[in-house]
Amino acid sequence: MAVGIGLALTLVSGAVSAYGSYQQGKAAKYNADYNAKLGENQAEQGQMEARENARRQLKNNESQLSAARARFANQGSVSNAGAPLAMMGDIAGELELGVLDAYRSADSQRTYLLNEAKMERYRGKQSYNAGKLMAGTQILATGANAFGSYKSGKRTGLF
Repeated sequence: MAVGIGLALTLVSGAVSAYGSYQQGKAAKYNADYNAKLGENQAEQGQMEARENARRQLKNNESQLSAARARFANQGSVSNAGAPLAMMGDIAGELELGVLDAYRSADSQRTYLLNEAKMERYRGKQSYNAGKLMAGTQILATGANAFGSYKSGKRTGLF
């Protein structure tokens, strides 16, 4: 009778351990998916902020160009010819480069965050698969132990 109880406890213990491994993998996958979604949301938020910052910068650039035109006009220069025109082109070019740099930086950050999210999902999937594999291994090991105990009990006449 004691051997039968021991055998039953071995089976229950193995089943509980296998279920725990499976649940651990499932929880890791859930957490990874959640973290990936946060990363994707952060990437999209960064893009929205970058677009808004670029819009503001472009508006600010127009103000700076208008101020430069006004300074040229106050000095009696015509801003659509000669050196003033070249200076206006340089100013506009520098201002536009600032906007493009901000876009490039935001896009680089977005790509990084999306790649991190993809990697997080991959790690979650791997953890889930590892949990399932561990659960299967524990079930097999428990079955082998139970079978060995049963065979030993049969040989000794306990069953």
